Amino acid sequence: MANILKMVLALFLLILWSGFTPDADKPAYLIYNKNGNVVSYQSLKVQSTNSDLVFFGELHNNTIAHWLQIELLQDLASDTSRSTLVGMEMFEADQQLLIDEYFEGLISQSSFENEARLWNNYSTDYKPVLEFAKENDLEIDRHKYPEALCVCGLRWWA
Repeated sequence: MANILKMVLALFLLILWSGFTPDADKPAYLIYNKNGNVVSYQSLKVQSTNSDLVFFGELHNNTIAHWLQIELLQDLASDTSRSTLVGMEMFEADQQLLIDEYFEGLISQSSFENEARLWNNYSTDYKPVLEFAKENDLEIDRHKYPEALCVCGLRWWA
């Protein structure tokens, strides 16, 4: 009797579990190559691994894109035969010293986050990249000019 009860419970759990598996034909994201063809993540990873420079374009408020960024960064950084530098447009040039001080342990995480000009989605979308880089001794380089310079440049060129 106990064996029959265990089999019924196992069958029930199997049916329940199978009802909650995601459909393979409904992926959370698609990756396209330069020709507009869908490619697999594995293909992206291989091409990125074989490249000297990888630009990961994204929409600033797209959490899936940021998740893919951290996934690709983790995969690329796992190849210890090559160095990995992370560039982040979120940080302006005048914040590089602050990033360096945080990475060197001269200031705390809370001090860094209080002093840096962080975007609203920093904690969910950018912090994982920054913290992964810090934990794995990867260099972070800001890739954005200070907003004041950009505004002046826009006014001067307009």
